[in-house]
Amino acid sequence: MIIINTDIENLIETLKKIKMRGWIDMTRAGYGENGLFLESLLNIKHNDLPIPDYNDIELKVQSKYSEYPITLFSLDLNGPGPMELQRLVARYGAYDSMYPNSKILYIRLNHKEYTKWGKSLKMKLHYNKYEKKLYIHVSHKNGKTIEIKSFWHINSILSTMQRKLSNLCVVECQTKTNNFSKYIYYSNFKLYKLLSHDNFIKALLNGKIFVHIKYGIYKSGPKAGLPYNHGISFQVYFKDLNNIFEEVFLQKK
Repeated sequence: MIIINTDIENLIETLKKIKMRGWIDMTRAGYGENGLFLESLLNIKHNDLPIPDYNDIELKVQSKYSEYPITLFSLDLNGPGPMELQRLVARYGAYDSMYPNSKILYIRLNHKEYTKWGKSLKMKLHYNKYEKKLYIHVSHKNGKTIEIKSFWHINSILSTMQRKLSNLCVVECQTKTNNFSKYIYYSNFKLYKLLSHDNFIKALLNGKIFVHIKYGIYKSGPKAGLPYNHGISFQVYFKDLNNIFEEVFLQKK
């Protein structure tokens, strides 16, 4: 695929210059997270909004050889209640070992198979194509359904994906420590264009795209024991990106 896009061309030229710098000292950067540091080098402000990082291009930084998934976007449940995640945690969350009066819910869900939770429960995603909703299906370990209530509107998922990730740039990095200083090398990058909504739904149904719920509590400080909602993320492994994206190649001048 050949795409001429000024924003993409400018980003590529800047990333090439950053790559040519080799190992960059990030010890005094004020923060060590690899993605945030790249944003500082690109002179862009970090945002947690459902919009791209660099004009119309979303940036994702992936450590070389990392087996961690890429977070595509975060999206709260649409219903049926206004505080649906909190309801789920209150009913199905596990009591924290350090703060036994507080509940947590850390679980990854996909559409293809159940994920065990606690001693007696399991959960999975369930897509109702007639209602156009993606549900969380909660069952007993014996398979008996407890509820299928919490949901996202599929149009909400697709519109967030389209707005946030029409263009994606995945930057590969490596880090090392030398004499108590931390260095980073942004060694490679690839650009992608989002495929159709049908491709996204197919990848979701095949379990390639999954949901990570992260609802915990503060472990220290003045808020210790209080809820800490890290949000709900839609994720994919790097090896499965080609299910929802195609790689972009710039036209040579």
